[in-house]
Amino acid sequence: MQCLQVRAKVQQAILRCQFADSADWSGFEAHLVGSYSDGCGNSIVSADGSTDLESDIDVLLLDKTREPIHIASFCRCPTVSDSSKMAYEDGHVTISGVTSNPTKYYGPSHLKPSMDMVAAQICCCYPTIFLLDNARYFPENVLQALKIEIDRPQSCHVVSAAAPGRRGRQKRISTAFLENIVMKSLNTVQCWFFVTLKYIVKHAICTSTSTFGLKTYHVKTLLFQALDATPPECWQKENLRPLLLKSLTELESALKAVQPGDLKLMKHFFLPEAALYLKESSCAASIAESTTKVINSLDKVLNEFALMLRPQVGDEKIIYNPLLHFSLSFCRLNLVKPEDGTASESLPAHSAAIYNATVAVTRCMEILSTDESSKTDDEFAEAMALTETIGDFAIAAKENYIAKFCCRLDDEYKIDTDKLVLREFNSNIFPVHLSNHINAFYMNFNALAVYLAKILLPGQCNLPIIEDTTRLAEDPSADPQEIYLALIFGQDVDRLVGIAHRHRSVIGREPELQRAMRDRLFKDSTVGTRFLEVSIEKTCCQLLSKCKKSQH
Repeated sequence: MQCLQVRAKVQQAILRCQFADSADWSGFEAHLVGSYSDGCGNSIVSADGSTDLESDIDVLLLDKTREPIHIASFCRCPTVSDSSKMAYEDGHVTISGVTSNPTKYYGPSHLKPSMDMVAAQICCCYPTIFLLDNARYFPENVLQALKIEIDRPQSCHVVSAAAPGRRGRQKRISTAFLENIVMKSLNTVQCWFFVTLKYIVKHAICTSTSTFGLKTYHVKTLLFQALDATPPECWQKENLRPLLLKSLTELESALKAVQPGDLKLMKHFFLPEAALYLKESSCAASIAESTTKVINSLDKVLNEFALMLRPQVGDEKIIYNPLLHFSLSFCRLNLVKPEDGTASESLPAHSAAIYNATVAVTRCMEILSTDESSKTDDEFAEAMALTETIGDFAIAAKENYIAKFCCRLDDEYKIDTDKLVLREFNSNIFPVHLSNHINAFYMNFNALAVYLAKILLPGQCNLPIIEDTTRLAEDPSADPQEIYLALIFGQDVDRLVGIAHRHRSVIGREPELQRAMRDRLFKDSTVGTRFLEVSIEKTCCQLLSKCKKSQH
């Protein structure tokens, strides 16, 4: 948990650099929010730092160019007149002409999840936060941290969201920063609780109704309610099932209480005068019926979830992708004509900053990659301190880094296979088209070099990276081009089958990988036989493991 929180802080520092000198977002302050920033829940199958493609990355952009909103009945600013204050009602302020859509939305691909970039307007203060004077079992240190955040200038903000029927006339008070404090205070069992409940709601309840009326925020609210209602000593792994059952029963009761034609489901945890609603066109009765079925078969649902989990093996490292949150629109490259000379002259000026940023990030990653139990408080403090300096280093380095890895071109990369007589070359995978992005393509040049070496110089290159094509694909974060190399060139049947199992979801989404897998199975019967054997073995082992646990 601490590793993922430090990782999120590193990512936040780099994110700030992305917007620091961007002309498009001048005057905005960027913050990572949601599950990715929380360090809990961005993946429901693994705790290795990866982000589920079904999940998303939320970026909050505080607009610092506009005057703060002053909320009637709560604003204490001495120079602000009553006529300048905005009316507050049920967690919303009344503002005309509001757009309800996120500022920018970038759809997912097999390389990165979707990303929402939402603009927010700052408020001068929060409304009354109910929890502070009414907490039951919230730890005192968490309450103190919340009080500090509430008093922090420019913490409270509003986003473009409104109650049903009030769209375009309201903005909703956001408590994202307060929620982040609570999420980062969770212990291991509480994290398990949240991730498991999220799976049950999103995959067991919503999938069966096909309405997806419940949101992740409903799950987070159920978590907050459980935290406040449960004594600290009860958060033990043996109590996980009864705690889940209690929250699901409360959700069932709330759904059954929803009146026909109404979408109001539960109270906002921090602002109980505000309501949380089901998604539009949802049927509360149908979702309640599905929730009841899940409650009655909870053990089965939990076993199905357990079979999906990807356990950490030994000293597996935390997955970290510094480009994960870079939107495609931001990847711009200002090409300089060779005769201009400025391009070559500008490179040395960035070299020191690139080196310093690399050293700082590398050290942070070293700390994250060591075993959790062996980390010291000093190491965590060092990592936190380094994140404060990464921003300064990376601002100068960022432009070259983006130019190197995310440059925008007028056309996709193309290999002239006719001139090179590369009849075997698969131009459908080099480059690979990013799903949900019509004009976006991805090229792994390292994988391309290996691919060209294998088809141009078969058996003549003895470099390890070229000879052992399966090694690249054994990494959990391998991309489609690395997986493709393993499928067509891999010789070790057991390793090849392991790769196919590990990346089955990626293979299922990419037609060229499906074709390569199918060809390999047809051409080599031993691969097909072994693949079937391993599938049966894995299923049997998982079932036996679950049976033993249930007996205990």
